Amino acid sequence: MFDGVSLEVRNFTHENFNQFLENIGQINNCNYSRGRKIVFWSNLRVYYFSNENVLRIQNSLHKFYNSEINNFGLYNHDDFTYSKVEITINYIENKLNVSSNEIYLKGKFEYGLNIQTFKYNPFKDIIDRFQSIVTTATNPFYVLYNENGKPFLKFCSFNQYKIKIYDKGKQMELQSRSKIMRYEIVNHNSIKTKKVFNKSIITLNDLLDKEIWNRCFYQLLKSYNNIRVLPFPDEVSIGDYSKCLLYSSLIFKNDYYKVYKKNYKDLKLVHNSIKNNESGVYFLIRQKLEDNYRQLLLN
Repeated sequence: MFDGVSLEVRNFTHENFNQFLENIGQINNCNYSRGRKIVFWSNLRVYYFSNENVLRIQNSLHKFYNSEINNFGLYNHDDFTYSKVEITINYIENKLNVSSNEIYLKGKFEYGLNIQTFKYNPFKDIIDRFQSIVTTATNPFYVLYNENGKPFLKFCSFNQYKIKIYDKGKQMELQSRSKIMRYEIVNHNSIKTKKVFNKSIITLNDLLDKEIWNRCFYQLLKSYNNIRVLPFPDEVSIGDYSKCLLYSSLIFKNDYYKVYKKNYKDLKLVHNSIKNNESGVYFLIRQKLEDNYRQLLLN
């Protein structure tokens, strides 16, 4: 569920920092740059601002659990369950000797779900057909350039967050038969995360609150339900395909706005009948998101 975080500990003295380095076995591996001390704790980047007595920690909690605690390696394509999150938070508390109620969430915050897509290629068959997310406006998906080969990720940007959907197997360079899709929301700042959590002060301890989990999942499912898609051409007529294209593509909508506005109800009906078809891939993905989330809470 949870992945990349930015954490902050205040009133963290020099003595606290030196004890922390000793606790993690990095007493002689601390670098100094631009007024801050830097140490790598597995995949986590730790910055200590000695003039402010502030400690900041950044990167993936999921990878940290797998590499530091589970000795699995720097991977995050499996499920980061509730019990694993709890173990991770307890581990961090112990090494820092700080309560998770005093470790604040600041800056970027990532959460999402990894789901198996079975016979479907995550990018070619599913993600590449995602065209836009419609809230108060139509926000298009963009393909992220991959300098090492074919693209495997699309993103949709908003003011304070973005939706990222990608082939997790390709990202992690897993075997080609590993068909895993990652559906993720990235909050750019703590302002957005506070809105999602419905709290004015947010801490690492909040990640143990199952109501917070529910609120995050609600955001994931809500955004997925607002995605407009293209059908498979062999499953619909060219007429219905064209209607879905006009309904889902921002460019087509702008170019043919009068046609779009006049035929909106029909376009919506055709599109939604395809996306909500219980034997179709898009309905399957929604089910997988729901099933995966339930399993995360139980394990």
